[in-house]
Amino acid sequence: KGYAVDRAVSELRSNGVGNAIVNCGGDMYCLGRRSEADQWKVGIRHPRDKDDIILELNLENKAVDTSGDYEKYFMAGGKRYSHIIDPRTGYPVGDDVVSASVIADDSVTSDVFATALCVLGRDGLNVIGAIGGLDAIIVTEQNERPKIEMSSGVKGKYHVTEVR
Repeated sequence: KGYAVDRAVSELRSNGVGNAIVNCGGDMYCLGRRSEADQWKVGIRHPRDKDDIILELNLENKAVDTSGDYEKYFMAGGKRYSHIIDPRTGYPVGDDVVSASVIADDSVTSDVFATALCVLGRDGLNVIGAIGGLDAIIVTEQNERPKIEMSSGVKGKYHVTEVR
């Protein structure tokens, strides 16, 4: 989906469109601004309550992609199993990270790294920090409540509002 978003953004730009959002179900690009005064506002959904937003970001000319265990999963024996497979084991990823969002200059990059963060778990924030040019937000669960963790650059670069 990240590639499709990037292609759509490329077409919009080549046709003179400077402000738009391209959204492909969790893969999104915020082209330009919402208005002269406002950047695009993007909500990060609560991974266990589809009607709740837990965080909002203001973005401009950035992609944000989210992966997690809450849209595509199955339950067996009271345990949630994600559709994301850990290539190291061949099994679904564990429940360390229930949602991972990555902000990048293009959607292919943010798409790949959002899924990778689900595989790497919380240690993946160190990987994101070491790469440069990427920022990430992960949601974990503690006592059945969401806990938000961010790479070091998120709050410095983006207006972030915790909604929960």
